Amino acid sequence: MPRELIVEYLDGGKRFAALARTVSTSEMDRSPISGQWSPAFIIHHLSDAELHFATRFLRILTEDKPAIQPFDEDVYPSRLNYSQRDPQLSLRSFEAVNKTMADLLSQIPEVDWERQGVHAERGEFPLIAGVKTSRNHVQAHIEQLEQVLQALKAYDAR
Repeated sequence: MPRELIVEYLDGGKRFAALARTVSTSEMDRSPISGQWSPAFIIHHLSDAELHFATRFLRILTEDKPAIQPFDEDVYPSRLNYSQRDPQLSLRSFEAVNKTMADLLSQIPEVDWERQGVHAERGEFPLIAGVKTSRNHVQAHIEQLEQVLQALKAYDAR
């Protein structure tokens, strides 16, 4: 199971990066969907979230039942200056962290997949659950980016 999960985790990262590379410069900061993030904001968010997940994985692997704090993604665009950041740099960061974590996870013993972290809102959870959450998070943002890009194309076709 964990080896399949690593493949899925890495594949999601590759699929997101490939999709993000299709975004043109003129589309990067636009969103025709009210309340929806632009492609650039989605890329920045996924980069920042991947750093959070990686930190959680490292702590679970190296500490006994570390406290895992949630993060408030709603404040990130303003507090982390999404409108001023380079989406290509965020994309490279996302890819590097995703690949690094997949490599690290592929080398841990099976028993480490059950090491626990203690999330402030969700309680105890094993590493494998954290990796599944990260995999699902990437997939959700692939879908979000696809929706924004489709809406941009439909808007521009008018």
